[in-house]
Amino acid sequence: MGVFAYYDADTDGTVYHVIPSPESEYAPSSFPSETDSSSSATTINSDDLPGYFVLHHGRPQPASKSAPKWFPSDNIQRYVIRYLVSRCVFGGDYIGPVKDVLAPIKGRERHALELGTRTGTWIQAMAAEFPHVKFRTLDLVPMIPHVPRNNVVFEVYDFAQGLMVEDGSQDAVFLNIVLEVVRDYRALLREAHRVLRPGGLVHINDYNPGLWDPDDITKPAQRTNPQGCQFSTIARQMISFLGVDPDTCDKLPQWLAPGSDLWEQAVTSMRDMTGLVKDYGLTEEDAIKLIEGTLEELEQPDRCGMFKVYCIYGTKI
Repeated sequence: MGVFAYYDADTDGTVYHVIPSPESEYAPSSFPSETDSSSSATTINSDDLPGYFVLHHGRPQPASKSAPKWFPSDNIQRYVIRYLVSRCVFGGDYIGPVKDVLAPIKGRERHALELGTRTGTWIQAMAAEFPHVKFRTLDLVPMIPHVPRNNVVFEVYDFAQGLMVEDGSQDAVFLNIVLEVVRDYRALLREAHRVLRPGGLVHINDYNPGLWDPDDITKPAQRTNPQGCQFSTIARQMISFLGVDPDTCDKLPQWLAPGSDLWEQAVTSMRDMTGLVKDYGLTEEDAIKLIEGTLEELEQPDRCGMFKVYCIYGTKI
């Protein structure tokens, strides 16, 4: 990942431009799409940009102490492919009454907030579909340059520590795969509730980090994917050690219920988790061997383990 500084005449200051390293296998690929967010020269004005990242097992991770060191930030292809897979699984960029919630209304603007910009692919698609909505999207780190749109504001700060957004100002809040970057999911949901207008929508797209039996998705895929189960068991233990609840998605419906106490208070993906497995105590050789064995299992048609992805929404009352 490169960080380049140059003088910008428009701002009369130093501008930092962030791009993945050209030689990196994780540099952006050319996905032809109107929602591509990596083809712009948009820049971030900051004298502190290098401070957004720390190296963990040789890969850049968010520097924030509140962010779990789980997935590195340099695998751009992974985030784009995950967006495309999610869109295919759910049949679009959202489920539920999003169109109704964001429909034009006479007399005021619609506002929506995304948590978890990543490559910006999702927010670009939404901004194109809802040009009348003013979108704001937040991330912990500036991952890549984004295509500028007049109805999207890109911001970078540690939103897990609180949203710098006014109370009751948003028609919808979208949480997109934030399990990877926050420890206290419940606190983030409380913040989402705070900034929503009455009748506003919270929309969550996240996943359960595990590998499940295709014939019974309540059970681990030990029968078909023993190495994959060993890998996912280690991953879940380390995620828990980092302060993240790996079963968050299964608990979300209960957390979002009106009576909940919440309101009172794939291939490259697995290789990206090499550092997590090494943190568990495996040597690099053993970690790579386990992950490659897991991938080999997944390539065999008779060993088709299941992953769980979730899309959940709720309306503020």
